[in-house]
Amino acid sequence: MREKLALVIAALMITSMALSISTTSVSATHATPTMSVSPDFVKAGNSYVFTLSVKNNGGDLIENVIEPIVKLPKDNIVENVDVTLSAGTQVVMENDNIVTVVENTDVTLPVGTRIQLSGSLFAELIDGATAELVDNRTPVLAVNNEVTVESQAVTLAENDLRLLADTSAALVTPTTARFPEDTLVEVPDDVDTNVSGSITLVADNKVTLGTDNKSTVVADVRLLAETRIKYTTTSLAGGIVSLDAGTEVDIGNNVTYTENVVLPAGTKVTATNAPVTVAENTDVTVLAGKVVILPTGTVPQSVPAGWSFSDNAWNGTADNIAVGETVEFPFAATAPTNGTYNITVKTTDINGYEANVIISITSDGMAPTVTAAVSPSLVGLATVTITVTASEKLSELGKVTVTQSGAVTQSGAVDENVFTVTMTSTDGITWTGTYSVIENWDGAATVAIENSKDLAGNVGGENASVATFTVDTIAPNAPIAVAVPTNDGEVILLDNFVNQPNQLVYGVSTEAEVLVRVNSDVISVTPRTDNGYSVAITLVEGTNEVGVSLVDLAGNASEENVQEVVLDSLPPTVAVVSIAGKGYAADMAINDNTPTIVVKMLDAVS
Repeated sequence: MREKLALVIAALMITSMALSISTTSVSATHATPTMSVSPDFVKAGNSYVFTLSVKNNGGDLIENVIEPIVKLPKDNIVENVDVTLSAGTQVVMENDNIVTVVENTDVTLPVGTRIQLSGSLFAELIDGATAELVDNRTPVLAVNNEVTVESQAVTLAENDLRLLADTSAALVTPTTARFPEDTLVEVPDDVDTNVSGSITLVADNKVTLGTDNKSTVVADVRLLAETRIKYTTTSLAGGIVSLDAGTEVDIGNNVTYTENVVLPAGTKVTATNAPVTVAENTDVTVLAGKVVILPTGTVPQSVPAGWSFSDNAWNGTADNIAVGETVEFPFAATAPTNGTYNITVKTTDINGYEANVIISITSDGMAPTVTAAVSPSLVGLATVTITVTASEKLSELGKVTVTQSGAVTQSGAVDENVFTVTMTSTDGITWTGTYSVIENWDGAATVAIENSKDLAGNVGGENASVATFTVDTIAPNAPIAVAVPTNDGEVILLDNFVNQPNQLVYGVSTEAEVLVRVNSDVISVTPRTDNGYSVAITLVEGTNEVGVSLVDLAGNASEENVQEVVLDSLPPTVAVVSIAGKGYAADMAINDNTPTIVVKMLDAVS
């Protein structure tokens, strides 16, 4: 026979929760079911469809959930007008709309653009030009222009939405349901709405900047590069000159010319309540907590199959939980504030035996925070290790960047350079990455991090200066050899010829390290607190090369001061070459009473 369980969800996270699952079957055996809930780690304040899985290990049935859950098949049409357009959604302008373009926005001036240089001096562009707006302007963006929008909640003119996947929802009434957080749907047909905020042009757009008093010359744009013009004023007509980058010009006049400029694709402008059309099949998100109207005449599939909901109770029939079987009971709820919450499920058999099973849900409403450290904190032309530590496990670490400041451009202006660092983690808490220093960008470097996301979906931790380090790629000057070193950077001037192998190299340096090289052997020494240092060296017979270099705290090494020292520690020897004109040989006989003896002095070092 099919044995049943009777369950009661006695204490749930939300006080408004109340659900029962019941059966009329009985059993004489006691049973403790195996249970789990998913998801068990949630974001506080969000709505979810939870799934309580119950396995019958031998015993009887079930009682108590909250709102009944229904499953709506993919491609069903539901009704709701309040949705979210995700960032980057493409829409079409329904009519001419005034938008705001901020100062310094780049624009393009076509070939032949008429410019006004003074009250009576006019010219036209020979080659076209790139420029930027001198101040904020309010041009009209023409009807049918395609733009993309930033993420925003909107109200659609039509309410039909098509489900993109099988969707479980909380049944509110027999004809309405509440979808879980971030349920993705699409609009089945073109639909109108209004958008505001930043919008981005999909294609180049020629616009009129907006009116100003053209009785005087008012600068509209600032040229970004040297630009050739041809005068059109009668007295100078045909004359060609070049205007310098930075020249501000008026591109209209008070008679016939309009201020036509091109806003390039990708330009961001600002709209206020602009009517647009959202194209069919565009993905949108149902706003959290909104109730949707279910498909007309459609009977939603109950979950789980074989159970029905009435009088605030789930009622099992022939498909209750048999021994060894698992049934999943979805229920809708809004996650509470931070903390771990227990769900107590009570099983009761026909004899009144009760067994409680406690399962937990953790609710997280706290945004993650991060700290960062850089090692080493002072670096030359080398690599640093960046370690980011999160306050909790992250599903996504925000983008980490390094800004090396202080580079001077050819024009003399100070510039900045920003580089993205790839970070990895094995536990989601500690993240590491390396950054290779860029030469000639010395000074303070800043590590910044964008917002991160924890496992529950909370976002936070953005910090424009989470850590800093110092870049020094400039090497010290090479040491100078002098007879008596007393000043910073001086080293002893060694004799060129010596007869003792043991010598002393000493000097003065405020740097972190001194490297003394004798031929191929290198000795490292740290200067004393008085900045002096000394190194005992041993020379080999003959010519030796002694080099001294200085290393700063960032690890930059100077060029060597190289001295050549000859060690001659052996006495010379005398060899007889000839006697009386004859080559010398031991015990040789001669018959000259006053022979000439030729000898040769030999030295080990020549």
